[in-house]
Amino acid sequence: MGVLTRWLDRRRAAQREQIWSAAAADEAEQAARAQQLASIAGRLHRITAGTILYLRAGEWRRCSQPLPADAYLDVRVTSLGDQVMVDPARPAVWWVGVVGHPPECAWGGDEHPPCLRLEAHVAGIVRSTAHGRSLW
Repeated sequence: MGVLTRWLDRRRAAQREQIWSAAAADEAEQAARAQQLASIAGRLHRITAGTILYLRAGEWRRCSQPLPADAYLDVRVTSLGDQVMVDPARPAVWWVGVVGHPPECAWGGDEHPPCLRLEAHVAGIVRSTAHGRSLW
């Protein structure tokens, strides 16, 4: 074996090691993210029916009512979705489904279907509920 061949073999081995290390780091990151999502989902279950969320513009999307995207939205929660959804374009952005009524809705209970169905940014839920009680 010549010097060049040994050098190439060592270089290939080093590149394989880098690839394996990167793959292991990706797996560890995915496991940590899954654990974090499970932890957040567990904490979100502490939000009970009747809790009012004060969501700012950008903290909600896909509302069942035609509202301007830059509107602030107050929601009296009827229920939260069971799953935390990860935004594929931005993996650090998590959303959860919210069903409820505006605080001024006179019906408010099971007497009629929910007025609002939307997805809320988890950070917005945390921010808006942190004033009344701590989830974290």
